[in-house]
Amino acid sequence: MRVTHRLLLILSFAALSSLTGWTQNTSIVIPAGTPEDKDLATITAESDPQKRIAAYEQFLTKYADNKPATAYAEWQLSQIYLAAGDTAKAMDYGSKALEAYPNNLDIIMSQATIAQAMKDNSKVLDYAVQGATVYNSIAKQTKPADASDVASLFARVNTAAEAPQSSLTFSFEIPKSLQRERKQLHDELSRIAAERGSVGNAAQQVEQMLQAHCAHEEAFALPPLGLLPLLACGLAWSEMAPAVTMAARLKSSLPSMLEDHEAIVAALRAFERTAERAGRTELAPLARRLIEHAEMEAEVLYPASIVAGKLVESRLYGRRQGAS
Repeated sequence: MRVTHRLLLILSFAALSSLTGWTQNTSIVIPAGTPEDKDLATITAESDPQKRIAAYEQFLTKYADNKPATAYAEWQLSQIYLAAGDTAKAMDYGSKALEAYPNNLDIIMSQATIAQAMKDNSKVLDYAVQGATVYNSIAKQTKPADASDVASLFARVNTAAEAPQSSLTFSFEIPKSLQRERKQLHDELSRIAAERGSVGNAAQQVEQMLQAHCAHEEAFALPPLGLLPLLACGLAWSEMAPAVTMAARLKSSLPSMLEDHEAIVAALRAFERTAERAGRTELAPLARRLIEHAEMEAEVLYPASIVAGKLVESRLYGRRQGAS
């Protein structure tokens, strides 16, 4: 499938949403214990949205000469109005905050969310480009090792977006962190399965059972998980439609998938007992990790994958069918 230049920019913004945890963007800093900080704490404690709006308006008047304080209040007003469904006022206040802090990724993302709620794709793209500019200005900073996958995604998308006629093959990928964990577990098991003797034979039985099961997981059970960061940003487009079919297939196959798990867990327990009898107690943690992984798939990953498919279905087809 092909994603247009327009969608590339939206995807670049989605990548930014995962980067804000470590990027050194321009933050709004209000020192603790200052009158502004104390007033903001009082406003935040107010549960009535209308009273909070009035309090923030008063705050803006009181601290009109304090750039961080006014920008923060404007940003918060933007969020309150968005929650109330008044996207025009939300955009207006957010724009004021962003004018004061044009390099604040949190505000940029907030504005893109408002633009999407307004169905203003032009503004969504504008904010994506603005966010990309901020990212590029800080790209040379030291990044933690676990940010490499996200940075790689952004670099791929941003490079392609520079060309007017550029396009990118859109594919469903199992999240990289999950791929690494699965590979590590399977590599350890394969190493033991290559051994001669009862322990190797027991490991081979588990490995053979996992092969067919993992083929199903990689074909339809786990790929929709790769869409979760985009779906969490409220994004969805037609190229995601295969996730609907994948999730439906997973849901219908769930009883047999869980039966596979029971058989695999039984084989793992047999492998653990065989290893113990052979004095290979160091192999017990591997068996337990594989069992725990199977439990995580059943309790978390499979349901999450089905939910991802349902979200895509709702966002692509729900409105056309009259769903809210």
